[in-house]
Amino acid sequence: MISFSNSYMFWGLLAVPIWILLLLLFLRWKKKSMLKFASAPLQNTMFPQFSRGKIIAKHILFIISYSLLIIVLARPRLGMKVQEVKTEGADIVIALDVSNSMLAEDIKPNRLERAKQAISVLLDQLKGDRIGIVVFAGTARKQVPITIDYATAKMTVQTISPDDVNTQGTSLSAALEMAINTLPEERKGSGAIILISDGEDHEGQALEIAQKAREKQIYIHTVGIGSPQGVPIPVYENGQLKGYKTDKNNQTVITKLNEAMLQQLAATGGGIYVKGNNPTTALDQIKKEIDRMEKQVVAMKRHEEGEDRFQWILIFAILLLGIEIMLGEKASGLMSRIDMFTPKQTQIKKK
Repeated sequence: MISFSNSYMFWGLLAVPIWILLLLLFLRWKKKSMLKFASAPLQNTMFPQFSRGKIIAKHILFIISYSLLIIVLARPRLGMKVQEVKTEGADIVIALDVSNSMLAEDIKPNRLERAKQAISVLLDQLKGDRIGIVVFAGTARKQVPITIDYATAKMTVQTISPDDVNTQGTSLSAALEMAINTLPEERKGSGAIILISDGEDHEGQALEIAQKAREKQIYIHTVGIGSPQGVPIPVYENGQLKGYKTDKNNQTVITKLNEAMLQQLAATGGGIYVKGNNPTTALDQIKKEIDRMEKQVVAMKRHEEGEDRFQWILIFAILLLGIEIMLGEKASGLMSRIDMFTPKQTQIKKK
């Protein structure tokens, strides 16, 4: 199986047909210019050093070399390696609130974006711990299953938006249930949930679920993001502020940080609550708590790309390029007598 690490480099091949077109236009112009001085049968005599064949050969060699170099830059790889990696660490599931209230801008640029930035920083710091990501609003959805592939998890975090969950509202109980189910059954003793939310709960069963999680030795840590004073939720269209979200009575919706709820969840779940006006600092504190947990060893299979296979292509491209450079455009003694690119009837037999 052949794959390419930098497949976007193939866009460079669009220059090939343009180069060929320019070459044909040049040769056509050259032919017309020479016809002004001599007819076709006399051109080999009057312009003995001009070799149409060498010009074409040089450009063919250059185009082939250029195309091969594009393939080299695309980094072809052959095969796929599966490597078993053993890690020692905790299992962490991040439950991220993506309800519309997380678009409030009491924390710049808004609550959700700051939370995503903090999660990305946390992923850069992880070593050995496995990570899973759940997003929730009125319902919850598993976004990233438990993995040690931090790079893929980080890419997924960057694309998270309120559109990832069909039902709006905020259900902390749905988030906790999904997070618990994301943790492998055999790893419950070293499992932790980090819930990032403004704490607005429209369901009211979260504390009971947190108690059940604690009985399974799953620790729940919470990060409260937002302001207790409350702010409206902006509505944007094409990047322009059009107003603020309203309820069915056309009253502006005010979203507030419910610290009491998040504090109760953390206390019930055996974890800590951190106010997340600076989400990065908040997650650092929680990471220190998780580091104190008992670690377990687990083996996971990680798929890696095959080995680079561009070396021989590069050597061949350099070889052709060297031939192209050494091949002059003027006709040699042999080329002045034999020119495969000139019709036979136009060649003059020399005495």
